Amino acid sequence: MSLTLLIPGKYNNLILYAFLMAWIFTFFWIPINYLYFNHSGKETNALDSSFYMTTFALVSIIMPPLGALIIKYWGFHRLYLIAAVLFLIPILVVRKYIPKQVISAPFWSSVKNFSMLKTLTFFEGGLGFMRDVIIPVYALIFLQNEFQFGWFFSYLGLIGFIMAFIISYYSDKQQKRRSYIYFLFSLLFLSILSLAFIQQKTYWIIAVGIFIIINTISLPLRLAITLDAKKADLGFWKVREFFLNLGRFCTLTISIILFYYQKYWIVFLLFAVMAFIYPFLMRYKLREIN
Repeated sequence: MSLTLLIPGKYNNLILYAFLMAWIFTFFWIPINYLYFNHSGKETNALDSSFYMTTFALVSIIMPPLGALIIKYWGFHRLYLIAAVLFLIPILVVRKYIPKQVISAPFWSSVKNFSMLKTLTFFEGGLGFMRDVIIPVYALIFLQNEFQFGWFFSYLGLIGFIMAFIISYYSDKQQKRRSYIYFLFSLLFLSILSLAFIQQKTYWIIAVGIFIIINTISLPLRLAITLDAKKADLGFWKVREFFLNLGRFCTLTISIILFYYQKYWIVFLLFAVMAFIYPFLMRYKLREIN
């Protein structure tokens, strides 16, 4: 994927990049999720999820400013080349830890076993790309150079890092996921709604920071409650990835159309409504989960 960005041309390399990204969703995330959570339990689901997700947050504190520095002095092409080389290192590190096993997980029978979680996972996929795609693209309106963008992402990674561990620890200890999710999603709804109407750069960055804090804290709990509901076998992760991507596809398609017509406030309103509905949907779908 990194090497495709070195290919000259306006759109051809991005089409190839997207094609390879689709393979990563399938052949990387499904096995690694299965391997990581294979031995997790209800008593540790939230904390395990927190360690898992905030690892990315830790990396995102360091890498964006470093990337901005490389762009400034060496250009984008050097950045893509360095990234490509760095992606080879984990292969050498982890290959000895991956067990040699063959697991059968037929898709349609796995879908049946995924009952109660399909709509929730669809919403989760859409809300996840609010952080990963919508905010970074919209940030281009406010941020003008690579250093502003790099430090912005570093700031986003830092502010939610410690809070996620604290909330996840108490969620596991008390086993009361719902109350935390109701509270966090109420705040998430208000924070997303505020992003639709703030026009001043400083206030917008503060508002994004508040959103990222709440979103980062809620991520492990969202995953933990689905792990509480079902056995996390390979079929679980297979179907979860399918519905996550379905949610991403639908919400991003709508967002692309709205961005084209510069109806940004409607995009944020869409995600705010999804955040508002999520806890009620969770309550209806997972009535037996405390």
